[in-house]
Amino acid sequence: MKIGKMFISLSSLALISTAASAALPEVKAGAQVFDASGAAVGTVEAVSGNVATVSTGTNKAGLPLSAFGQGDKGLVIGMTKAELDAAATAATAKAASDIKAQLSPGAVIYGADNVVVATVETVDADFATLNVGEAKAKLPLSAFTIGAQGPQIAMTSAQLKAAVAAQTPAARP
Repeated sequence: MKIGKMFISLSSLALISTAASAALPEVKAGAQVFDASGAAVGTVEAVSGNVATVSTGTNKAGLPLSAFGQGDKGLVIGMTKAELDAAATAATAKAASDIKAQLSPGAVIYGADNVVVATVETVDADFATLNVGEAKAKLPLSAFTIGAQGPQIAMTSAQLKAAVAAQTPAARP
């Protein structure tokens, strides 16, 4: 599943170590992140808006900037590496389940431009087969996200049609 950034919204994230500064620290890419005991949790990969993506080496999790405090070693969050990994794994599994639940036969699929690009024909454990006009496309379930209107892929209608056309053998005379 293409869920590069999982937003972990857990109350325990707000439980920053009492040793951490009350003011929000500067959170920037490359900064090391520690738990309240000083053990390494991961590294900030990116910051976008009010969310920082932390990589533990196993998972990537989007954390609100308000989840960070400043400790002696650097940035501190209120979760251990194991707790953050467990939360990210659970969030990824829930997102995959939520997406699969919306990919039933006949479901409309939207593109990155919020335009209908296809409908679902079939779904199995790993793939969804889509009706794209006169053609079919088989996409891994990881290609889908849930957008504002429902199931969505990261391609526009034109991009999907071009990709399907490029994979479809030309008609033989």
